Amino acid sequence: MLTKLLKLVKEKYEIDKNSNWCKWSITYFKWLQNEVLEVEYELKENNLVYLEDELWDVLFSYLNLLKQLEYEWKISSIKNIILRSEKKFEQRIKPLKWQKDLLPIWNKIKAKQKQRLKKEHNLKYKN
Repeated sequence: MLTKLLKLVKEKYEIDKNSNWCKWSITYFKWLQNEVLEVEYELKENNLVYLEDELWDVLFSYLNLLKQLEYEWKISSIKNIILRSEKKFEQRIKPLKWQKDLLPIWNKIKAKQKQRLKKEHNLKYKN
């Protein structure tokens, strides 16, 4: 499902890198911020078509930001971001099943993940 979308992102990246429009990742970050504001505006009753359209823009903008960050060597790859996200939220969501009080469990898992992230960061950057 994401394959076609990622292909479009790559095509957009190829177009943008030869244009005056793109000024590094900040361009895409600002684009994403604007799209999120447009989603907020479209959060109304009986507005599914416009809301879905704007949500698509947010997703596309976000993926374009990732592509640019990848190009700038600020992230290793879009694939790695997706894999990290899958792992992160699988760890958070599985323990929540059949629980009534979700916030303490969520926060405990989140704290453990932050510790692992700090350890990974320190190993990578020798801190």
